Amino acid sequence: MMRIPLPRLALCGVILGIGGLLLIGTATALGGQIRTPRSNSTTHLPIIINRAAPGQFPNCRFGAAAPSSGGITTFVGLQPYDLSSLNLGWYLDWNTNPQPQQPYGLEYAQVIRLSQTITPPYYKLDEPATWADLQALVQARPHDLYFVGNEPDSPFQDNMCAPNYAAAYHDVYAFIKGINPAVQVGIGGIVQPTPLRLQYLEDIWDTYAISYGQPLSTDFWNTHAFILNEEQGSWGAGIPRCMAATQGTTVTLQDLDNMSIFTARILAFRQWMADHGQRDKALYITEYGILFPEDILYPEPRVRTFMWNTFNYFLGPQSINPTLGYARDNNHLVQRWMWFSLAHDPYLMGGALFDPTVTPPVIRPLGLDWITGTRGLSPWITDTQGLTLSVNLLPYTPTMSISVPPGPPPVTVTLQLEIVNNGNYTVTNSFLVTLYDANWTPVTSQTTQWVPGCGRFNVVTLLWPNLPAGTHLGHIRVDPDQRVTETNESDNEADVTVVVSPTG
Repeated sequence: MMRIPLPRLALCGVILGIGGLLLIGTATALGGQIRTPRSNSTTHLPIIINRAAPGQFPNCRFGAAAPSSGGITTFVGLQPYDLSSLNLGWYLDWNTNPQPQQPYGLEYAQVIRLSQTITPPYYKLDEPATWADLQALVQARPHDLYFVGNEPDSPFQDNMCAPNYAAAYHDVYAFIKGINPAVQVGIGGIVQPTPLRLQYLEDIWDTYAISYGQPLSTDFWNTHAFILNEEQGSWGAGIPRCMAATQGTTVTLQDLDNMSIFTARILAFRQWMADHGQRDKALYITEYGILFPEDILYPEPRVRTFMWNTFNYFLGPQSINPTLGYARDNNHLVQRWMWFSLAHDPYLMGGALFDPTVTPPVIRPLGLDWITGTRGLSPWITDTQGLTLSVNLLPYTPTMSISVPPGPPPVTVTLQLEIVNNGNYTVTNSFLVTLYDANWTPVTSQTTQWVPGCGRFNVVTLLWPNLPAGTHLGHIRVDPDQRVTETNESDNEADVTVVVSPTG
């Protein structure tokens, strides 16, 4: 969410509101620079993509925001766009949808929209419009991610005081979990993790704890990661509602692609999570990019460089942190991200992968840069079609030492552990998880399947019967007969110790 200077809009007196942005033109911020109007007689030729591999696979880490408003795109949804080479794994459109388009296996993220009211409960559902509609949606789409709100800190989006958002989030979360406890629900993304907005998040956290007597519950954390000015009445992200500050972090118009700022803010958000006992949750970035049009300050090569630098950061060693990262994902700081945007009018804003102002829509040079940037990343497995994808399964649990209270032996011990996939591709075929005794004699096996990537997991239950009193060492091996091809087969084992206390 931001306010950015667009003289063309300012001169016309236009205010354009879309799913994740508000553009208010102020020519003074650019020294009165006036852009040349776009010609209506431009001839657009389709670009022929020289694909590096036949077909496509959904890389769960890479996503894009797909505007669903006709304000910035002629075409709503995914249908007009050739996504066959983008390897996108997920997308959102700042709405909810019981029947979203999902070409090439894309995941659709549900975004529940909220607004503040002056009468109890001091908030309301905007999308979906009623609790009955939300119930029907959750029942129809139990495997989707549900984000509660979009930029509640933004004056231009859900625009809620922290206590109001805390109440709304509590009620929506409890409502969804009451329908299906397995549904994944998380907080709405703030505009950017600056000190001002982390304080807004702190206010939500504290209000929730005081109001409900427990820490805020969330299945994952989420932020947007723009680099924008925070100053009342100036360009940028504005000031969160009900905060007394008139200024937060100020940046210049040349800072929107500053990687030092970008990475420091990701680290700050993860530090905030760790300080609040939330390190063991995934972190998603559901919106980021460069919002200025390419003919104002940020030409395509500059945006491409920033985009590629963020990819290298997310996937590279710089984002691995053994004290703050997500242990299920090799301690990476960020598990998934979405670029802004898949398609919007490139004359209004920067970052569009497709140009939807022509029929049919055409991929833009930045879209080709996206294709180049998402190929050749490591580690990879090449499947039978030559596609680049990675899968890595491992057993994960905070502790594998179990004490059984006194009782008449022998006893049957129930072991539960997470089977994590920290690759970038969903495992769809079935495989075994096997428990062995100390001598590697099989005790029992459980079949599981459908483990999404990006540090997500399934919980497997194994029974170890007929254990007498004493200490018992066991071993657990994931996929012992190697039905699943992985990038790393050496981390598929874990040891477990069970202590059965004698009676009396």
